[in-house]
Amino acid sequence: MIFNRSVTFLIFFFLINNISCYGDLFFMDYHERNLPIELSITNNSQDNLILPFNKTRVIGSKNHKEVQNFIIDHFTNTLSRKWVFEEDSFEANNHNFTNLIFTLNKPNVSKYIVIGAHYDSKILPKKEYIGAVDSAATCGILLYVSKFLDRILTEESDSLASRLINESNFGLKIVFFDGKESIKQWSPEDSSYGAKHLAEIWEEQGINDKIELFIVANLLGGPEQKDGVTSHFINTLGYLKMLEDVETVYNSIDLNNIDNINMRLRKKQVISRSKSFMTAQKYTVKDDHIEFLKYNVPMLYTAPLPYPRHWHRVSDTFENLSQQQVYRWGILLSDYMIRLLL
Repeated sequence: MIFNRSVTFLIFFFLINNISCYGDLFFMDYHERNLPIELSITNNSQDNLILPFNKTRVIGSKNHKEVQNFIIDHFTNTLSRKWVFEEDSFEANNHNFTNLIFTLNKPNVSKYIVIGAHYDSKILPKKEYIGAVDSAATCGILLYVSKFLDRILTEESDSLASRLINESNFGLKIVFFDGKESIKQWSPEDSSYGAKHLAEIWEEQGINDKIELFIVANLLGGPEQKDGVTSHFINTLGYLKMLEDVETVYNSIDLNNIDNINMRLRKKQVISRSKSFMTAQKYTVKDDHIEFLKYNVPMLYTAPLPYPRHWHRVSDTFENLSQQQVYRWGILLSDYMIRLLL
């Protein structure tokens, strides 16, 4: 499967590269216009997609509900393309949870690319925990990616990328998990409530068998890590290599024309090539992806290792995010999703 899709992308890359420059491949004009507005961690506006997450998001709280409504409004009222919205609401451990699932409406879908992140924040008794890197920034980035894809498939419906995506048999689901954080003390029973419930529901509905790749994104947007995102599973190693290729091309682009939005980044890779993959049985980091691994869903886990130093600390605030890394991941995941959907 990887081979066939790699060939498809090589054709796409060849065609675009013969009529334009690398910058067009990454739709840099779009990112130049929209990143400073939609993913700015300081400049608030009505179009900002990340700052609405700059609040505690404890399950059952007013802030939690506000963030939930913001995500729903983005897909149902802001985007042009019709997205199918599903609420997966349930009760567990005397608490109510709601997963939000948005499916890109397109015909002839036989397989799905799924990307997800959790939108709740950790409960720290008597303390205010924002969880900027865990996982507010990631949620904002996913909204940015959805708007980017929506624009490519609507306003640029005649483009090569749009035509190839519409003609492919791959669909897209974007999931916002609820209840990733523990209520009292972390344990397999007191964590990942949303992922656990959705994995069970999708197994019953046969959706897990239709997932080509499930990307669990978390802890993005923090200062550069010593290491980076690495491979954990041999069956998705090819998809990590695809993400590496996206970053390699990104690093080769002359970014002089976008210095004004502070995007000239050091050439250090955020996708690690030095780490060997591990099997699911040996993998020890616990996150929402574990619940889908139980059903043999192909997973890619994009949290950097080691975890950011502010993780699960009161200091995990927007002041300690890296604007450059937020922009970087916005671009990388936007292009990556195009490649995956071909």
